[in-house]
Amino acid sequence: MAYEESGHETLITEKLDDIEDFLESFISNLLEQLEEKGERKFWIIAPVSGKIHYWYRTSGYVTFGELLCKIDSNVE
Repeated sequence: MAYEESGHETLITEKLDDIEDFLESFISNLLEQLEEKGERKFWIIAPVSGKIHYWYRTSGYVTFGELLCKIDSNVE
């Protein structure tokens, strides 16, 4: 007996493909904006026990940039 996808599985697969395409487009757009502004990307690594509240995008100096992330390393 051959396996046949139901209509629901096909719709879910199509939606997942659409989401993947959107995310790829969104990320490439963000990277282009950074390149246009001449800014560098900085990776933010939160402590294992901490929580990420906001992200930072900096212009190369810790004191400059747009506040996009706040990291709280306090567990409690």
